[in-house]
Amino acid sequence: MTAGKVSVLETQALLSSDQTVLSHSKKWPQHMAALLASLISMATGTVAGWSSPAIPFLQGNMGTLVNEPITDEQASWVGSIVTLGCLVGAIPAGTLSQKLGRRNFLLALAVPLILGWVLIIEGEDNVQLIYLGRFINGLSFGAVTVAVPLYNNEIAED
Repeated sequence: MTAGKVSVLETQALLSSDQTVLSHSKKWPQHMAALLASLISMATGTVAGWSSPAIPFLQGNMGTLVNEPITDEQASWVGSIVTLGCLVGAIPAGTLSQKLGRRNFLLALAVPLILGWVLIIEGEDNVQLIYLGRFINGLSFGAVTVAVPLYNNEIAED
């Protein structure tokens, strides 16, 4: 290289190294966003697993969480009504995430998830509140299974 002149090869090498640094710095926020979006998947996973350890307590077999123990039939509804909510929640999730935006939709899904848990907590005297809370949690669960992969795919960069 002569004084004041830069060759094409040197320019390409400099641009290439700048793009590598830039691409690494752009990936960190993507990884964090994907991780945070996946946290709601973990939260809905607690919905799926909650009934297994909770049903013995709801039936009064291991102490009591409720004033009146639930029957075997009620316990089966507590365990299975989430799947009905998942079915209903997954159907409009793609369209809603398209209209609201993936990120906003995921943020909005926290509201029914929290509402469902509040209803379950308040259901110590009323098994129908537990059913309603589990169904609402299922709505979020179904929608999350659609929205999180869409969001992660949208923010991913090669």
